[in-house]
Amino acid sequence: AALRGATGSRTGAALGRGAPPPRAPRPPGPGLRVRGASAHNLADLDVDVPGGVLGVVTGVSGSGKSTLLRDVIAASLAAGRPVGCRSLDGAERFGAVRTARALAAALPETATPASLGGAFDAIRACFARTPEARARGLKPGDFSWNGRGGCSGCGGRGTVTTALDFLPDVTVPCERCRGRRYEGSILEVLVDDLSVADVLELTCAEAAVRFAAQPRIAAPLQGLVRAGLGYLRLGQSAATLSGGERSRLALALELGARPPAGHGPGADPAPGTLYLLDEPTAGLHTDDVAALLALLQQLVDAGHTVLCVDHHLDLVAAADWVIDLGPEGGPGGGRLVCAGPPAAVTGCAASHTGRALGAWLGRATAPSAAPR
Repeated sequence: AALRGATGSRTGAALGRGAPPPRAPRPPGPGLRVRGASAHNLADLDVDVPGGVLGVVTGVSGSGKSTLLRDVIAASLAAGRPVGCRSLDGAERFGAVRTARALAAALPETATPASLGGAFDAIRACFARTPEARARGLKPGDFSWNGRGGCSGCGGRGTVTTALDFLPDVTVPCERCRGRRYEGSILEVLVDDLSVADVLELTCAEAAVRFAAQPRIAAPLQGLVRAGLGYLRLGQSAATLSGGERSRLALALELGARPPAGHGPGADPAPGTLYLLDEPTAGLHTDDVAALLALLQQLVDAGHTVLCVDHHLDLVAAADWVIDLGPEGGPGGGRLVCAGPPAAVTGCAASHTGRALGAWLGRATAPSAAPR
């Protein structure tokens, strides 16, 4: 009760609010047709996964959700043949399939928000165009931390790791560059009174404003700001990010990397991508879930399909299509309880998800938390 009344607490505001305003679900399009799924506890399950929608697989723990997503759908699409089921049709309707594991693999621990979004390429080119850089014969590659200007003491990483016997490795800032990644004359080249090391210390939000006149820099950074990641520093290593931050960063980058479906060259519309995500809201604050939802909705608006396994009622309520498994876990699960828009699930008496969702949607909606 005290937290709900605390001024400036987004957690308190989340405790006091109700469900977000309902939205009209998108009509389901043709997608995947799974027949006879029998992996683990799936009980000869037949289920359709519509395309062009935000879909969510729900059910109690052990009901078979992740088995359906990972061990049947993802495994079959990767193998090009039915795995864990009798048949899976409709794969040709999707131009690509991206799983949570593939998204995570696209974020190497040495990467940064600047390098992943392509903004750093434009930043390095910006420094190379300065009169000072030209006078010194510096090229864009010289402004990479693993280039000529990178610190020789840490290889441009900004940190030094020492392996200890019987103890975890110890990582400390590099004494030579004091964690700045660069050393020597490269730091004397300035853009708007900032060295390349100074720019990497800017947050994504700060850099998006400072470089607003340069779309190649500002556009990818603005995408991260919209994803609620504007507080990340441009040079922050992906190894320091939480799982939720990595997930949203990967999805924000996907929005920039994947053209809208239906806008490809040629007479035929380009097929969309199918995203298979296992509990993307895990560990996220309510505000972060709202930012994640915005990303997922943008992907679907661009003509792609998203299918998540998740329990978060805000995500279930915002979905276009819900596949509820169960009714219980283990031997009592693996069956289709109901499928359809959220309203159809709330009307299913046998669905635990339907009862929880109905109670949540029945709460009066309060004003949303203050923006970041």
